[in-house]
Amino acid sequence: MAAPLVAGVLQLAQIWLSTKAKERLSLSEARMQRLQDAAKSEDSWTSFMVGESQNGWKDEAWTLCFIFVIIACFIPSAQTYIERGFLVLDNTPEWFRWAMLTSISASFGLRGFDKFIRGKGIVK
Repeated sequence: MAAPLVAGVLQLAQIWLSTKAKERLSLSEARMQRLQDAAKSEDSWTSFMVGESQNGWKDEAWTLCFIFVIIACFIPSAQTYIERGFLVLDNTPEWFRWAMLTSISASFGLRGFDKFIRGKGIVK
């Protein structure tokens, strides 16, 4: 009489364990699919940025801008203009500064720049 009861309990335990194993496998497969999708997306983004950097002119334009500003900082007659220019930029609307930052980071292909500025406390 006890043997059929034990056999029934063991069978239920086996079904329960089998179900749990299937659930874990399903979760693992879903996680793997998400990782594969993320990798494909990153590969696509990288390919796009490589193509854009080869055909675009924005990165050269921004580079020339930065070189001009850096050189002008060492020219005494230009220093006042550079300093005033930064004061004016500092008074522009925040949306404009973010648009400029986004444009520059996109031009140079700086992925994850948002994580960097969050780490610096610029964005919360």
